[in-house]
Amino acid sequence: MKKTRNVDQYKRELDCFSDEIQDWLIDIFLEHGNCINRLIVNSLKYCPEYFIATNDEDYVSIASGIFEGLIKRFPYLTDETDMMFELFKQVRKKFSYWIEEDIQVCESFDIWIEETKKKYGIELMQFADIYHSWWYKNENLWERKSKIWKKKDGMYEYDWRLAKNPFGLDEFYEKYKRLPFIGGYKHNLEMLLVFMDCTGYWATWQKLALKEHIRKFKDKAIIVDYKEATARELGILWEYLISENQADDRWKTWKDGVINGNVNGTMQTFVALVDGEIVGEVTFIFENSEVNALRVNPECQRHGIASGLLKYLEEWARKNKIESLIIGVEPKEVRNMQIYFHWGFTEFVSAKDNVLYYRKRLV
Repeated sequence: MKKTRNVDQYKRELDCFSDEIQDWLIDIFLEHGNCINRLIVNSLKYCPEYFIATNDEDYVSIASGIFEGLIKRFPYLTDETDMMFELFKQVRKKFSYWIEEDIQVCESFDIWIEETKKKYGIELMQFADIYHSWWYKNENLWERKSKIWKKKDGMYEYDWRLAKNPFGLDEFYEKYKRLPFIGGYKHNLEMLLVFMDCTGYWATWQKLALKEHIRKFKDKAIIVDYKEATARELGILWEYLISENQADDRWKTWKDGVINGNVNGTMQTFVALVDGEIVGEVTFIFENSEVNALRVNPECQRHGIASGLLKYLEEWARKNKIESLIIGVEPKEVRNMQIYFHWGFTEFVSAKDNVLYYRKRLV
């Protein structure tokens, strides 16, 4: 009775395999008491190469060492290599990985993830999860400066931000860049692995994701969209700004003021987006028609984004029957002052707290 119960329990974990493989595994279990699928799964928990294998040649290369060890332990498997190989290819289904958060980075990144699954059956998030586990298991591969000693825990922790070659990707990329979904996507792989380190920490994710957009700016292959900021975009934007200015507590106060202002209708923030990622912002304050906090990421400047944000704001203001805009500038910011004059802010209004305010009339 107990043996029958154990077989029934075992059968339930084999649903993802073909009927032929299920029957074979159950026969081995009944005759020898071994769960071969579990042994193979355990051997692959730290084998990232398996999760990007696309053909029998790749599988054979990975399986040979694993099969050798299993046959040495269980000689009865000597004549079962064909079935073992079929099981080896199917066992990927036993691994699952999912992200509850929306981790969309940019259109090209999302397409890369989706197309790789569609064309090759490769789950890149699954691969990144296994690679991440493998990397943390192999401390001997870490660069010395990336090891941080934690006295409390009595062990080293890995900090990819201090590494010249984060996660050892240089070697991995050179070895597997022949694969169509690896070659040319090294930065995407880095972003995936960093995500495994900082799930939920949007500021860190944002910083790394921005590299993709900076690269596009350098290549001049960009399309910038301007729009009114959503609540989610405001949250991501201000988490990023606070993380960049951690020593200044005023940013937390400013965050509350801007977000509350957008909610209660006393402010309106606009953002510039590249592939859905925020690269610039500006906020309009209704009380005094002030253009406030016109900012563009330093790496993305000199591409007309600031002027594009202002033009979008101006069009929005005209539609809302706002007659003029006011912008402030410190006297020492000579370059900004020249730019604002060029944009039409030529009418002096007032000076307060070492800030000069100029007006541009829209009607």
